[in-house]
Amino acid sequence: MVVVEAKAAAAADAASKVIGQVLMYLAGALAIGTEGLTVYEKYATTHPERARTHKRSSTLQLRGARLKGDAPDPLVGGQPLRPSEVGLVIAMDRTPHRSLVPTLECLRKHYGLGIGLVTVAAGHAEVLLDPRQPEKRP
Repeated sequence: MVVVEAKAAAAADAASKVIGQVLMYLAGALAIGTEGLTVYEKYATTHPERARTHKRSSTLQLRGARLKGDAPDPLVGGQPLRPSEVGLVIAMDRTPHRSLVPTLECLRKHYGLGIGLVTVAAGHAEVLLDPRQPEKRP
């Protein structure tokens, strides 16, 4: 599973707040089970426009129905995801604040988190940190 957070680099707090947001996304992703991945995949296949927008999709929309009584939540069913199965990518519209890359490198090196960083401008993407290689820079 890959989670992408898109940020405008010009935002004054982009470098500091994005770290907390990405860690919250990681915690949420680790709460998902293998059955939950199937739910996400089905939703993305059935509703590609909604799945690829910046607008939020509720868990009700993902499941397609409300949970009744003590029914198990299909999003958390199956084997829990491991940190190595979750990729995190921060996408920015220009070069990020000078403090972001060293902060991400620290998390990658000391905690082995697969956090990537890309810039996207004028239709061109540049990988600054590859999430598949937590201790290496391209």
